[in-house]
Parts: sequence; C-alpha cells; structure tokens
Amino acid sequence: FFKLLMAGAKVAYDDQLGTVVVERSAGSISSSNRVANWQRFIQLRVEIRNYLQENLMYNGEREEAWKRIIFDSIRTIYGLDPTLSLELYLKYIKDKFKPVVSGGTSSLFILMCRMFGFDFAQNLFIYAKGVLKLQSFRKH
Repeated sequence: FFKLLMAGAKVAYDDQLGTVVVERSAGSISSSNRVANWQRFIQLRVEIRNYLQENLMYNGEREEAWKRIIFDSIRTIYGLDPTLSLELYLKYIKDKFKPVVSGGTSSLFILMCRMFGFDFAQNLFIYAKGVLKLQSFRKH
C-alpha cells in the first residue's frame, strides 16, 4: 500500500468487510524466517520515514513514534539474532532516543538500559524470561 501511495494512487475508505483470512498450520511465509521478516518490517518503516521527510510531512511527534516502533522491533530481533539487533540499535537508536514505557518495554527495562546499556539489559531480560518459563514448567 505504501508503494501505491507513493505512486499517487487514490485511496478510499470502505468499512465493509472484504477480506477473508485463511490460516495455515505449516509453511507460512511469515513464520519461516522471523529475523528476515523483522528486518523487512524495519526497512519499510525507514522507507516510509524517508518519504515523509522528503515530502515535508514529518515532524518530531512522528519521529518519536517511529523510534518507539523501531526500538521495540529491535528488541524482538535480539532474541533471534543479538548481533543484528545490536547493529540495528547502533544504526537507528543509540544516542538518538530515550525509550519510554510501552507494550513491549517496561520501566524496569528502561532503568536497566540506562544504567548498563542496551545489550546488558536485553541479555538480562532474556535470561529472566527463560528462568520464569523454567519455573512455570516445573510447577506443572
């Protein structure tokens, strides 16, 4: 849709249901390579930001929202590919964004990130999540 909009396509809103979603149990493109999917997700948002900036439709409010989305996405990638996550963090986030509490980021994570850095905070939270899963497994 973004590429259509860039090409000047006209858009109309229709609130009538017109899509049928079929879920597959296996072979889904979106689950086959999660890291690549997240990379595409981030790259598309970079392209959208660049387009909005070039067309003078970008402001500080949009920038902060963009950084929150990219930050949360990079955190998701960390569990799958820490090296890539750190590269993306350094490229798009470090020294340019102070994280805020969101659906994917707790105040405790923000505190740890400020005190010890992104990499340490991510590792600690992944470790803690694993310990909690193990404890829950042992209870059952």
